[in-house]
Amino acid sequence: MGGVYGLRLIEAGYDLNLLDVNSDRVNEIKENGFRLSALRIQKVYKINISNNENDFKNSSDIVLFHAHSTGTKSAARSAATVLKPDGYAIIL
Repeated sequence: MGGVYGLRLIEAGYDLNLLDVNSDRVNEIKENGFRLSALRIQKVYKINISNNENDFKNSSDIVLFHAHSTGTKSAARSAATVLKPDGYAIIL
């Protein structure tokens, strides 16, 4: 779900990075782009993505994050790494 939110923000003109814990998924997206398939939409996006939060350390004013309940604590730690000192994190 986080990717869908991210792609919609990109379409709205926002500059963003995506962070995912799944290395295989990150590598696939880096290699082939992020594919959005919906009823009438078939589009591939080239995006900034990593599975290492240090790649985006202190780079973000706002972090939106989506995690399974067991991953929320880890996702919050990653969000703290990515945020600028005066940034905000929002869990979806």
